[in-house]
Amino acid sequence: MKIFEKIQTVLVVDDNEVDAIIAQKLLHHSGLVTTVIVYNSVDAAIRFLSTCSLAEQPQVMFLDLEMPDKNGFDFLSILSENPSLLNNNCILYILSSSIHFLDTEKVSTFPRVRQFLHKPMTRQLLTTLFVKHGQ
Repeated sequence: MKIFEKIQTVLVVDDNEVDAIIAQKLLHHSGLVTTVIVYNSVDAAIRFLSTCSLAEQPQVMFLDLEMPDKNGFDFLSILSENPSLLNNNCILYILSSSIHFLDTEKVSTFPRVRQFLHKPMTRQLLTTLFVKHGQ
């Protein structure tokens, strides 16, 4: 079983402070991530991606769907219109509490999304992702 090589940067976009803290702590304590960047809005994440260098770009991103103002689908639409915002090698996951079938269907129309995951983030989920995609 091969584990991911150490990930330099993970970006978490989630307006729920508790979920964001859980994700940040689990990622840090996994030992597989060097830097975790958390933004609580789509606009803040877009500003970061617009101004960061290629070296600062995340290798993995976890995006919530349900946020005020702009939501995860808005982010995905902006990304579709501006593909240079996010490195093509970045693995993008939806991490959402939504269990609505239409959300799952709509996410499947965005080819950049690797997988739809359900909150909360757990150690087991991270281990599964890192093992699965490291093979």
